[in-house]
Amino acid sequence: MDILLYVDPSVRGEWALAAAAQLVPALRARVTLLATNEDVAAHPRWIDDAKARLEAAGIVTRVAKRPGPAERAVLAESQSGTYAVSIVPPAGRRAIVRLFKGSRVATVVRSVKTSVLVARRPSAKFSRVLVAVAGGKHSAATTLGAIEIARGLGARVTVIHIRAGVVLPDQLPLTERRHAQAGPESPTEEFDQHARVRELLAQSGVPHDIVVRDGLIVDELLSEIEEGGHDLLIIGAHRPEGAPTWMLDDVTERILLRCPIPILVLRPPEP
Repeated sequence: MDILLYVDPSVRGEWALAAAAQLVPALRARVTLLATNEDVAAHPRWIDDAKARLEAAGIVTRVAKRPGPAERAVLAESQSGTYAVSIVPPAGRRAIVRLFKGSRVATVVRSVKTSVLVARRPSAKFSRVLVAVAGGKHSAATTLGAIEIARGLGARVTVIHIRAGVVLPDQLPLTERRHAQAGPESPTEEFDQHARVRELLAQSGVPHDIVVRDGLIVDELLSEIEEGGHDLLIIGAHRPEGAPTWMLDDVTERILLRCPIPILVLRPPEP
């Protein structure tokens, strides 16, 4: 497997290197370390030092340099190879800058054909992996990808399904959040649509939990991240069956902008 790792000479670039140091060995992958020509010109030794650090950890690495800005460099390099995953740091743009320039990571996720790991400040060890599934046809593929990653990391998997209810005017406000946990031996009624997901978890041998919550998708996902002490979030890059194309961009971008931990957006397998 080939992984594209974009870094810049900032603290966020250090986050990307730290995340790659954990994820790449777990996936038994090779790395292309990408930097912009502008960053290399301004910091001549920096890219060589980053390469040396990865190789000291036993990671096979090559260096690529492309004209910036970052989004253009990542897109151009991702199209030139057979990369499965692109690892990028968050841009660190303030809200007012995003208003005029947009979100860099959201642009990358929309544009590249690879899965994308947005490397927000990572934990010292990825030990708890949270994977969100919506119940569509790609839920099993997303879960299977999360299982393989968790197995390589030696981590626990929590699969979360959020039922996004709509409260009508003549109903009471939704004040109670259900938070049901169950193993494959006692599945929750709400999770019946995910029989294949439960089967994959049961067969995996990976420690796991199933969580069902009611409420707004982004809010409940962020609450689960905080309450569960998760280190890595995995979501699928697809929209629910029959949903308009803008829904993927809207929900995914809100998660990308607000998620406090590294987030891996998995592309579904090609048909």
